[in-house]
Amino acid sequence: SRDDDMFTSGWQDVLFDKQTIQSFEHDETAPVLINTGALMARWTNDVWRATAHRVVVKPSAATTSRYSIAVFIDPDKSTTCSVHPKFVPQGEEPKYPPINSLDYLLMKLNEVQLG
Repeated sequence: SRDDDMFTSGWQDVLFDKQTIQSFEHDETAPVLINTGALMARWTNDVWRATAHRVVVKPSAATTSRYSIAVFIDPDKSTTCSVHPKFVPQGEEPKYPPINSLDYLLMKLNEVQLG
């Protein structure tokens, strides 16, 4: 799955692995994992990609209860989200038009309902 927000943080533990599907190096011993979301990808013109991920239960933990606390970080609903000029090559146009943060969230929720 991919998150639609700016980024998501979640606690890692020894019983459950939050696996990244894209290949990049990360510290599996770090207590917190931060995934970039689709909104961050939009702001960076897809230079920073939304991290595809999943949670996998280790066989030794199949009978253990799991509590998960994820924190989804989003801008204020009135924030205009537009590609930062640093991520637009000279002579090119941004991949995405500016959008209000609330309108972006509603667009993504609508995609889930129609999908």
